[in-house]
Amino acid sequence: MYGTMGKVRVKKENQQKLVETMRGQQNANIEGFRGAWLMFPENHEDTAILMAIFENRDLYWKNANDPEQDKRYQEFSQYFDSEPEWSDGEWVES
Repeated sequence: MYGTMGKVRVKKENQQKLVETMRGQQNANIEGFRGAWLMFPENHEDTAILMAIFENRDLYWKNANDPEQDKRYQEFSQYFDSEPEWSDGEWVES
């Protein structure tokens, strides 16, 4: 599996809007998409961790370069207060 994890600042008052927007995109039919997760870490009030997993690297990058994905990203990134720090890579089950 291949995917990304991002850390970003999101004000407390925008966190629920971010959740609702991402949930509203759950029905997008994206080839190879396995799932996405969002976490608001305890003791880090304005931080969000995002994760998205795909079947493989090629399908991940196909989606990343798709203009439709950019539209989805623009929908939820409006709630970010900073540029995300992304880490892409192979996910290994342990």
